[in-house]
Amino acid sequence: MKANSSNCIRWGGWDPPNHDRVKCNVDGSYFDSTRTTACGGVARDVSSNFLFSFCHHIGCCEIIWAELRGIVDGLEMLWDKGFRKVLIECDSEVALELVSIGVDNNRPCSALVQRIRSLLDRNWDTELVHVFRETNQVADFMAKLSHTLSEGINVFDFLHVDLGPIFAADLNSPLVPRLCISPSELQRRLAKMAAGGGEVLTKEGAEMAIEALDSDGDGLVSLEDLMGLVEGGDEEEKLKDLREAFKMYDEEGCGFITPLNLKRMLCKLGESKTIDECKFMITAFDLNGDGMLNFEEFLIMMH
Repeated sequence: MKANSSNCIRWGGWDPPNHDRVKCNVDGSYFDSTRTTACGGVARDVSSNFLFSFCHHIGCCEIIWAELRGIVDGLEMLWDKGFRKVLIECDSEVALELVSIGVDNNRPCSALVQRIRSLLDRNWDTELVHVFRETNQVADFMAKLSHTLSEGINVFDFLHVDLGPIFAADLNSPLVPRLCISPSELQRRLAKMAAGGGEVLTKEGAEMAIEALDSDGDGLVSLEDLMGLVEGGDEEEKLKDLREAFKMYDEEGCGFITPLNLKRMLCKLGESKTIDECKFMITAFDLNGDGMLNFEEFLIMMH
């Protein structure tokens, strides 16, 4: 993943599997409007060829169930289809940690964790790998699509027409942005949030926070981790901060972010992207398919 040192922007993209493996990207989804969860996934071979995809409308349960169920579904389908060298990519660190360390039998999700561990113990070559959400957009699309289908699993041996643009973009290896925060930047941002009251984080405190949240040892944390750090704060203030961030993109005050808005903002941050690349970035969170991000979709992106 390439970094822009001045702005802490990192660019990453989907990579095909190595060594004759089959890669299956999986993801879970929760719709607050219906309070239902779902999961989905897409499998591709070493040449990036589409193999199959799936949607699983689960129903009412916690999001971690959906994340774990996506891993179960992906592994079971890969096994049933005869693949014996497989790689599962998932953007839920919590789910992967539960699989790695195991859970007590009295935990609600223990059966799913045990099922995954049992599948991994079979006579085959498997890997479970964490990826950032920005590189897991095909699975994110299938998980969200599941909410529009009846409950149960749907498996597709053809490429869904609306998945085509995301799939094609992966093949062209576009780089998508992930803004990361250094200790000094974290200190500055939290000081701004605390303006008008509250304690300001010290340099040592910022460094300790970064060390605790840094998942890949590069001395930086993502904006998602930053949001988690301040999650205990006042909801109204957080919403206000997010509205201000939204306005930075929505320069015309129209109530949505267009690919051109995104292109201009990235340009201000020192990154030059084409309109087509900006359209691709928006696609993952564009729930109503209008090619733009409204504030609700922006909130999903930020969380």
